[in-house]
Amino acid sequence: MLGKIAAVAALLVLPVAASAAAFHSDQLGFSADFPDAAAVGKPTGSETDAAGKFISTSVMVSSHVQGVYYAGVTVDIFDAPTQVQIEGSLHNERDAFMRSIKGNILTDKRVKVDGNEAELFTYKSPNGDKSGSCTIVIVPDARPRIYVVVVMVTPKATQQQQAAMDKFTHSFRLTPRR
Repeated sequence: MLGKIAAVAALLVLPVAASAAAFHSDQLGFSADFPDAAAVGKPTGSETDAAGKFISTSVMVSSHVQGVYYAGVTVDIFDAPTQVQIEGSLHNERDAFMRSIKGNILTDKRVKVDGNEAELFTYKSPNGDKSGSCTIVIVPDARPRIYVVVVMVTPKATQQQQAAMDKFTHSFRLTPRR
């Protein structure tokens, strides 16, 4: 999952318009109002065990206008019962994201999302060309799930697009998985 986060920064290049699009997936266990139609990526192996065997599957759901904004949720679902160290996992995911964008954390706080432990931070790239927020949520059930909810904007984003990013962030909800 950590490598997939690096792809976020590469998506910012050419502008286009945005319109809201509701997304809901019982399989992935979340809903959100994306700023535009969301694309669902192909499931890929993510976390590995000591023997190098994949023990989780990661899926990216995103909407973006290259060079202007990116709104995405990466879901990592463990394939079998697994113990996840919440504190360590929250920090590891945050640090991997920050390394991938080579950015600086502006604010960082622990929050709850639908009763689950989460870390919310804002960030900015060193040259100021990208900024945003990221919420990492861990659902510690029998088959844990890790959600990385990312918003990234450039100075080209309009007030309307900025508002769409805020709406996306605040609309993210966990739903029962089936």
